[in-house]
Amino acid sequence: MHDMHPDVAAVLHRAHRLQSVMDEYVAKVASRTFTAADDDRTVEVTLDGHHRATVVFPDLAPLDDDARRDRIGRASQRAAELADDSRAADVVRIRAEVAEIMRTEWCPTRWGRDE
Repeated sequence: MHDMHPDVAAVLHRAHRLQSVMDEYVAKVASRTFTAADDDRTVEVTLDGHHRATVVFPDLAPLDDDARRDRIGRASQRAAELADDSRAADVVRIRAEVAEIMRTEWCPTRWGRDE
């Protein structure tokens, strides 16, 4: 077996760490849910990490169609806002992790230039 050049080993190590960060995020998105209700708590909507409705619990029997749509819309919007806030926090966290990986993983030469 051939010894790997230190630069190649460093790049592969960095790539593995970056891939791990992204794999963790993909698993998190696939497994999390966001639930919210309308103002009157007559509708509860649960979205998955991809913003797809997975569960809608309406108690709307006495309401007309417009009121039903409005309440479902409000609950859906709130659940989407929760998901968006979570995603924004994930972006901040991922950027920090990537910056840390890129800053701490020393590579003796980059693109053929000694440092």
